Amino acid sequence: MLLLDQIKHRWTGSISFRKRQFQASKNQWIWKWHRKGDLEIGILQPFVRPFGLSFDKNGNAFVADFDGHRVIRFSPNWEFSGWLGHAKNTKQQINGWSKEKGLAVESAMPGGFSRPHNITFDRDDNIIVTELTNSRLQRFSEDGRHLGYIGEGENGSPPLKGPVTSCYCDDGYLYVTDFLGHCFHRYTHDDRFVDWMAISGGGFSSTGLPPKERQPNQFFKPHVARLNKDGFILVVDTLNHCVIRFDSNGSYAGWIGAKIGGGLTDGWEMGGRAKISSEPGGFKNPSSLQFTPDGQMIIAESLNNRIQKFSHDGNFLGWIGEKDGGGVTISWEKQGFSKMGNKPGAFNHPFDAVLHNDVLYVVDTENGRLQAIRGL
Repeated sequence: MLLLDQIKHRWTGSISFRKRQFQASKNQWIWKWHRKGDLEIGILQPFVRPFGLSFDKNGNAFVADFDGHRVIRFSPNWEFSGWLGHAKNTKQQINGWSKEKGLAVESAMPGGFSRPHNITFDRDDNIIVTELTNSRLQRFSEDGRHLGYIGEGENGSPPLKGPVTSCYCDDGYLYVTDFLGHCFHRYTHDDRFVDWMAISGGGFSSTGLPPKERQPNQFFKPHVARLNKDGFILVVDTLNHCVIRFDSNGSYAGWIGAKIGGGLTDGWEMGGRAKISSEPGGFKNPSSLQFTPDGQMIIAESLNNRIQKFSHDGNFLGWIGEKDGGGVTISWEKQGFSKMGNKPGAFNHPFDAVLHNDVLYVVDTENGRLQAIRGL
């Protein structure tokens, strides 16, 4: 059973999950704020099971509600402003952004979703939604009209098996991370396939297909591929429990995480291999990567239930979440271990963390909520 299916199986039959479904169907979200030391922590709920958060150029927030099978939009001041998907009562595509109550139905039809994971925006401000189960990306206009697909295996493009995130980067390419295909693909802004990479040691290919089954020295269910400020390609290699760096030509340029022989990397290391770890600076299923304005890395770890921060050079800077010994962090901590929790400032399988206007937003997936942290 796949990681995401294991998590889904565990929660979808639970009373709390069904309660979240019912509450989320009312389309009513209000931030509730708490004080922890010098921090202000806000909680916005309930979502069914959110996975991705993105902001457009105008400051509108978009949430991919994975098991709600819809994309929800909020205004810059966090007023609910509609959702996209197939209406449960009619099983038809919503014509633009709907404010109707009720949940969406899982759908493979145009404009419908099956486990949407991530949202990004093209240069024309269209909305791109990455769907895991439907193995596709859909494009919508700003007003919510369905415009088509990306990555359906046409014109020599390898078909996507289970994409989870996508990102338009400064090199002019759309990076699409194929979680179930153990690789990432690149496309131009006009949707033409360019190449793919599956080998964790680097190297692009513009012909052929990625391996049908994962091979040794290949990515293992990667979640993110994107560029940093210096043009390096960073890949969050989820089940290899590390972040890997490549230069613009696809040549291997180091990794960060916990080392099989013991200890942690100190910056980007060229040799050695990663192991699963709960130590600060190590990883246990990293799932997202975002950058601060000065190039620091913010990484959410779904199974360590924490958010970690690293310098541009790959040095560990600290973590936040609930402490194994009790209480929650009130700043970036460099020692100690995290644990799962539901208090303000604690996380249960966070799958995304985004810094926006000096506020760190965490997609607290299995708690069915967003958290906003001010003052870090």
